[in-house]
Amino acid sequence: MRVIVEGNMTRSCRSSIFKLGLPCLAIVVIIILYVIISTKQDLLYTSESVGLFDDLNYLRKNGITNNLSAVNLDNMDADQLLLTMHSYLDNTDVICQRKLRMGKVGDGGWEICDDPKVRPQQPCVIYSFGINYDFSFDDDAARLYGCHVYSFDPSMENMKTSDRSDHVHFYKIGLSGATLIAQNGWSLYTFSDLRSLLGHQNVTIDIIKMDIENWEWETIPQMISTEQLMLQNKK
Repeated sequence: MRVIVEGNMTRSCRSSIFKLGLPCLAIVVIIILYVIISTKQDLLYTSESVGLFDDLNYLRKNGITNNLSAVNLDNMDADQLLLTMHSYLDNTDVICQRKLRMGKVGDGGWEICDDPKVRPQQPCVIYSFGINYDFSFDDDAARLYGCHVYSFDPSMENMKTSDRSDHVHFYKIGLSGATLIAQNGWSLYTFSDLRSLLGHQNVTIDIIKMDIENWEWETIPQMISTEQLMLQNKK
């Protein structure tokens, strides 16, 4: 599953479409670091008063970019956590040799990694969260790769759940960290409940495109806690 957020994962973790194209582990680490840093907010800016960030060697030592599994984050101070979060986020761990733009060149289009080992191969399934009346990514991905694309957006008042084409299927529902009816009447589902709704519990989701206006922060921790991003699915 690969994730594209507003990213790409391998077939064991291959959801293409966090704008940054981050692997699953990076997403997990960033969220963990963010939570820990939030508990130490009173220490976040102490470095500015003592000038620690003026030392290049200090930055290199404390901005950890790899092997974080061997590091006890609870023992890191606020400066180390902050530097590590930014260093890890900005570091390139996986390089895609060839990205192909699907949809518009401007806003509404997204890249898919077309490297042979990770490109979508039929039969393939793409989840596209956040449409705003622009199906250009969905239409191109379905036409060029032959995938079934499931498009989700609860905010499109003039649209009803329907098949846009033989391969593009629109659902007027959204993604959240909990399954509920929002105050504005939107039907929202967790990722696991949405897969169950579509009968996709045992279907590999090759790509996830997610552009849902900050709802990612509620959604992704739930996806991680239920191991949705790590599932080894068989077609």
